[in-house]
Amino acid sequence: DENRLGSLTLAGILKMSNKSMIDSHKSDLASTIAHLTNLNNKTNTSNGIFESITGEIKLDTRKRRLEIDTPKTVVAVIQDDSRLVQLGPLQISALSAPALVALTAIDDKPLTSSRHMLLILVSDALNTDMRFEDASRKKLLTLGRLPARLNPMTMKFSLKTIEGDVQVSPLSLAGKKHESTLQKAGLLSIDWRTQSYGPTIYYEIEIK
Repeated sequence: DENRLGSLTLAGILKMSNKSMIDSHKSDLASTIAHLTNLNNKTNTSNGIFESITGEIKLDTRKRRLEIDTPKTVVAVIQDDSRLVQLGPLQISALSAPALVALTAIDDKPLTSSRHMLLILVSDALNTDMRFEDASRKKLLTLGRLPARLNPMTMKFSLKTIEGDVQVSPLSLAGKKHESTLQKAGLLSIDWRTQSYGPTIYYEIEIK
């Protein structure tokens, strides 16, 4: 009947429209990848590597590594220590556990000339008694309770464009400064196991 014919016709139009949209998206994606390749962009979808057009954001899905590199802020999400990480003046030479590491200038200068920075170091954080089905952590069994617990860790790093002494001051979550240490820019370290006040994720970095 007419209603059935109209429904079939509409379904055919929608199917063709959807196919056209999908083909268009595929064409756009192919064009974008080709454009990025011409820009010496490192994006390689087959290998799970993606890089933003500006080159500031890089994602390696196979290594589960994310890097952000801008003049005033650098960030690295690292699942292993299979290689050194060099982002701006920050060079991470050793990590004892997977972590997010970020360094940002808080004096509104580029990191290469900044003398006042904030370092953020976050290891694996889980609620107390939080449980998953298996090690992949894809299925949550128990949400757990506060407080959240951080995996103890150590990090060795350096600030390559800076010479002289660096004052490293752990900060509480409220910004209260704990006991500072004076270290060399070429050989800096953080060890949560030696901090009497416990682990923290914030560190004030001052160039002396």
